[in-house]
Amino acid sequence: MRRSVFWSFIAGYLFFAIAGLLIITFTTTDSVFDSILSSHGRNAYTFAKDYATDISKHINDNDLEASVKDYFSALPNTASSVWVTDIYGNVLFTNAQYSKKSLAPFTLSAYNTQYYGKSNFFGYYPYDVLTAYSPIKVDNTTVGYTFFNMSYSAIQLETHVIIKHLYATYGLIILISFALLFIFFLYVYLPLKELRRAAFEYAKGNFSYDKLNVSSNDELGDLAASLLYMSHQLNETEEYQKTFISNISHDFRSPLTSIKGYIQAMLDGTIPPELQNKYLGIVLSESERLERLTSGLIDLNSWNTKAPGLVFEDFDIDAIISSVIDTFHGRCEKRHIVFDYTKGSNFVFADRSKIEQILYNLIDNAMKFSPDDSAISIKVYSKGEKYYCSIKDRGTGISKKDLAKIWDRFYKTDSSRGKDKTGSGIGLSIVREIINAHNQTIDVVSTEGVGTEFIFSLLKSNSKEAKYRKSHNVDQQYT
Repeated sequence: MRRSVFWSFIAGYLFFAIAGLLIITFTTTDSVFDSILSSHGRNAYTFAKDYATDISKHINDNDLEASVKDYFSALPNTASSVWVTDIYGNVLFTNAQYSKKSLAPFTLSAYNTQYYGKSNFFGYYPYDVLTAYSPIKVDNTTVGYTFFNMSYSAIQLETHVIIKHLYATYGLIILISFALLFIFFLYVYLPLKELRRAAFEYAKGNFSYDKLNVSSNDELGDLAASLLYMSHQLNETEEYQKTFISNISHDFRSPLTSIKGYIQAMLDGTIPPELQNKYLGIVLSESERLERLTSGLIDLNSWNTKAPGLVFEDFDIDAIISSVIDTFHGRCEKRHIVFDYTKGSNFVFADRSKIEQILYNLIDNAMKFSPDDSAISIKVYSKGEKYYCSIKDRGTGISKKDLAKIWDRFYKTDSSRGKDKTGSGIGLSIVREIINAHNQTIDVVSTEGVGTEFIFSLLKSNSKEAKYRKSHNVDQQYT
């Protein structure tokens, strides 16, 4: 059975609370009592030893009893439970109420080698006491003993007070840890549940799920923002895939329908033999259209995955522009479109064939969306170590909402520039991939009702970067 993280923390919290309580009750209490007992035992022995030392210094004429009385008469505030005996257990002095003259039976075996221990002090006390003793010596001969007693109940009371404080401290720790657990529940567990629910929705393909309400300024907030961004991107990708399939299906279906229709019409005799050459030309044109579309797809895919090597060389971009313009001569005459272009001589460092492809695509685009009897402006100008090429038409322009999407595969702004329906929608995607491979930039400026201008940059053949690449034989493919 799967366990929740929160309930695992609750189980850990309860284990910690119960284990701590048991440790304090059964282990810490005994440890504290033993520590206090040991401390008081050492102190009691120190008192007894000090008394024994002082008494030994006051012994006169070997009269121990007289010396003890003289010594304690000078100590009116002597601590309680002090006893002095001779070596036979005869009581020479005590501040306790004691009527007998002797401690009998008198034996020191009840005490440990540290001269203190637990006993009832030779049957005098009806309860256990802590007793410490020290021998009174004269010339290394034991002549008597001093004893110091302390009630065990006092030690137990002191232990109880300390343990009570330990319980209070432990209770405070439990409350603080509970507060931390509550904070964990609010700021970690609940956001984790939200993230988990969102992850399940995204895993099911529901990329439109937007109920992920985690806005904290921490790692969880960053993770939530990343998940939302990912879902948005995946949702757009899903929409893009649908559009991709729809567009490519339409682009392939139209020429295939024409080819099928004309061939079938020729086979069933609908088109007479004398007109078949005409319609075979249409079939050939549609076949070439399909071929161009397929080639464009293959070309775009190769650029999008791993750009083929670029063969960089110095060449005159104006010569390439002039050559490309010549290929549109027939179309220009038919629609009365002229090119506003003054040929110069500007040498760039780039891949000649790929730049020719860029120019062809951009000029072809300008031709498609330019009205009849209009002009297309082309110019090359210098700025820093780069040349910039501008191609501007005077068509209907592109709306702001469409402008950012023109680089997408198969995107067509037919609603605003719908004069031409034959394009595949991948020309600008190929242009951008080539420019990116050259590590250059391309921009577009468009105003509805005025026209559209594309501007891309190329390295000058005498630029520092071009010279460096040529002199160091740098790999011809940009990354």
